Amino acid sequence: VQTTTSGLQLNIQKTGSGKKPNKHSTVTISYKLTKLNGEVVYDPLQPTKIQCNKVLPGITEALQHIAAGGKLTAYIPPHLAHGNKKVGNILPGEMLVCQIEMIRVH
Repeated sequence: VQTTTSGLQLNIQKTGSGKKPNKHSTVTISYKLTKLNGEVVYDPLQPTKIQCNKVLPGITEALQHIAAGGKLTAYIPPHLAHGNKKVGNILPGEMLVCQIEMIRVH
């Protein structure tokens, strides 16, 4: 597990190949967002096309570390997630875990 300067922790299982996205890129990913205890926060059942800078800052940063075919698990500290706000079943100050597979960088 590597820790970035922002405090995001990344466990990169596979870096993928080709170009990596930047924060303005559009990508197609499969992902699952959970709490540390494994409780699912969000799990779309099919790949999702997103713009990197339109998601949580921790996910935006994580996406820039892998290319198509890459896989990682990101441990997102509160300041890169929802901070001290309660959002749905996410408590204030809660760390999140996001498993991401990069399918395509558009």
